[in-house]
Amino acid sequence: MNDLKDKLNSTISKEIHLGFNLSNSMEAMSGQASAAEILVVGPNVTKVKEYVQELSTRLKNIKEVTTVSDSMEAGKEEYQFIVDKEKAMKNGLTTHQVAMFVNQSIQGQVATKLSTSGVEKDVRLKIQGINNSKKAIENLEMTSPLGTKVALKELGTVVEAQSPATIARDNQQDAVTVYANFENADMGTISSKIQTELDTMVQDLKINENMYSVKLVGGTEMMEDAFSSLTLALILSVVFVYMIMASQFGSLIHPLIILVTLPLAMIGVTGGLILTGKSFSITAFMGIIILVGIVVNNAIVFIDYVNKLIKQNLPVRAALIQAGTTRLRPILMTALTTILGLMPLAVGLGEGTEIQAPMAIAVIGGLLSSTVLTLVVIPVVYSLIESLKGIRKKLKIVMQTLKEVEKEIVTVTAK
Repeated sequence: MNDLKDKLNSTISKEIHLGFNLSNSMEAMSGQASAAEILVVGPNVTKVKEYVQELSTRLKNIKEVTTVSDSMEAGKEEYQFIVDKEKAMKNGLTTHQVAMFVNQSIQGQVATKLSTSGVEKDVRLKIQGINNSKKAIENLEMTSPLGTKVALKELGTVVEAQSPATIARDNQQDAVTVYANFENADMGTISSKIQTELDTMVQDLKINENMYSVKLVGGTEMMEDAFSSLTLALILSVVFVYMIMASQFGSLIHPLIILVTLPLAMIGVTGGLILTGKSFSITAFMGIIILVGIVVNNAIVFIDYVNKLIKQNLPVRAALIQAGTTRLRPILMTALTTILGLMPLAVGLGEGTEIQAPMAIAVIGGLLSSTVLTLVVIPVVYSLIESLKGIRKKLKIVMQTLKEVEKEIVTVTAK
């Protein structure tokens, strides 16, 4: 597309406007392209249009933004009859009566319906010989309630103007949506840059934020809602995993040691997405939630075997070394089966795989880093915890001994 853009722009006349947009079947099905949406809302449509034009100019300065468009459509040329209320009242007429007369004169009035072969058609009564010219409208005569005939030119003026093709409203105020198409960037990055431009524009133009609103909507809004929901799901998954492990181990400390594997997995998730050039999307976030239930498996296998060896009166250091050598193969087997199973999804070349690939890459990267680091970090953390337990036991013994010595001193003093 970029190659064609360079060639066509250099050969085709500047009078012809060319638009370029990259899309695929998945975007067509979801209805979401690489475009950020900004909604400008306010009570004064003229001001709203001014802000839209200023915003469009500023958005074009962002490197990743390719084209900027908005929902404003060119109005249609028309004649508008402006009623002079004072003149109308002198003739016993209201603005509504004048408007109805003009409408019926030009458009006609449906008197009845005619049915032909089961199909109903309107029978419309119109003034004979009337046309849409300015002169014809001005010379139209209507009968006033006072019984006199009055020409429209005596009740107001006919002016040429443009009528809006569409009128969009948000919360009963005029609204215009600005679309910024972008490339070579993810939604999160481009949204951050656009938000910076919005904040700068609000400050530069001193926009009254109580009356006018300029905000990101559409895909950005949906992404923020999805991320907040997934964050809650992530927190709940960690809590549930901890509760299950605490009940199985019969300890509150050992599950915490196992949960240390989660930050270790984040190293692989970040590295995997950076190396493959994928953005941190909703599917990648889902991969992290999946990891919460997977990466702890290796640590569970390791810690469970260490506890069994310690119950057999084996020293902590010896138990950790033996568990590492004995459980190495099962840990590698469980990790590799998951990694190899997700590999086709991570390297898929068909359309649609770009949506699912970040999830597979996040899981694979997290498993790789957690598997390698679990064999090093978890034994160290376990050893430190046991050392702290040993120090605590020694302090208890010391304190108890001091109390016994204090009692003996008091007894000797009393004698």
